[in-house]
Amino acid sequence: MKLICLITFCCFTYLFSFSQNTSTYFSNDSISYHLFRTKKPMASGKNGYVLFYYVEIDMPKNIKDSLLKMKSSFWLEKLRSGESDWATILVLYYIFERDALPIAIAEKKRAYRISLKESEIKYWTGHIQEVRR
Repeated sequence: MKLICLITFCCFTYLFSFSQNTSTYFSNDSISYHLFRTKKPMASGKNGYVLFYYVEIDMPKNIKDSLLKMKSSFWLEKLRSGESDWATILVLYYIFERDALPIAIAEKKRAYRISLKESEIKYWTGHIQEVRR
């Protein structure tokens, strides 16, 4: 019985700590990020470059690693919330290092919600489920 209580306490402490450590990353009002553009050589081997946009968030590696392991239900809840949808998209682009051209085009939260939200939810839900296989 003591062992069960100890395990339960440890799990609760971990989850509470994780929640406290990640809360600033999932608030539309307080997330801090940078969007930057870089160029990469063309994959086809031809001369020239392709422009890529990236989201950068000051996030410790252990938090990033933990977020990479989260289930799609966690992400879907965050994506559907009006208080965390924009921040969650930024975090997803950051941790999965996806080309953030759509973010560069619709950098304002309102523009994102109008033009991209539903397609982004669909993409990320499928992508996260595919990564988990």
